[in-house]
Amino acid sequence: MPAKTPSRNKNGSSRVERQRRLQRIIFVVFAVIIILSWIISLVVAI
Repeated sequence: MPAKTPSRNKNGSSRVERQRRLQRIIFVVFAVIIILSWIISLVVAI
């Protein structure tokens, strides 16, 4: 199965791909915020 088929499905899959990328970015940012707040709370507790 080819990785990219821009000629076959251009207007449908690009939106889904962008949404998936946005979801991944939001998830990463959320995880980083949680880890940073956890580290800060640990530093404050010590």
